[in-house]
Amino acid sequence: MMHEGEFVRQLRQVTPSVHDLVSRGLSAELASEVIRGYSIHPKSRIVASGMQDPLVRLIENYDLSNFHLADVTFPKEVECGRWGCVVGHYAGDDLVRRASDGSVFLMELGTTGHALYECAESGDKFLDALLRSAQFFGRSLASDQLEARRMVRECTALAGGERYARFYNSLIGCSSLELN
Repeated sequence: MMHEGEFVRQLRQVTPSVHDLVSRGLSAELASEVIRGYSIHPKSRIVASGMQDPLVRLIENYDLSNFHLADVTFPKEVECGRWGCVVGHYAGDDLVRRASDGSVFLMELGTTGHALYECAESGDKFLDALLRSAQFFGRSLASDQLEARRMVRECTALAGGERYARFYNSLIGCSSLELN
């Protein structure tokens, strides 16, 4: 099971270097901006909310204001409501950890719980898949569809199975839902 500290540690390991990014054609300025997007630091005050979900604890105890992965961003604090806890955002919609079973889904903004995509069967599996996605984005600037489809399959498996494929297809940017 992926815990929040392990996610941060492994994210640091997959963060590309400025040199690697510049050698792939990025300017030094853009390369530095990409690397800032991998930045996560502990908050000065640790929160002990009692939630056991590593995704929730990551948001509670780490500053994720610079971290972004494609169109995934995270709030400063976890906000819980009727459907569960908002644990992030993707392309303007809310990533929600369901109160009923701990799964993560993308809730269409302005709706009453309409799931655009199922994202992972748990917060720790969502972190596993995000870490794998970060590794892909850090090394793959070109849009190689074969590699992208392989990555969608890997992230889907890490998230818990085929019902999550549509989200990772969108996140990684495959040109087709046909992943075979």
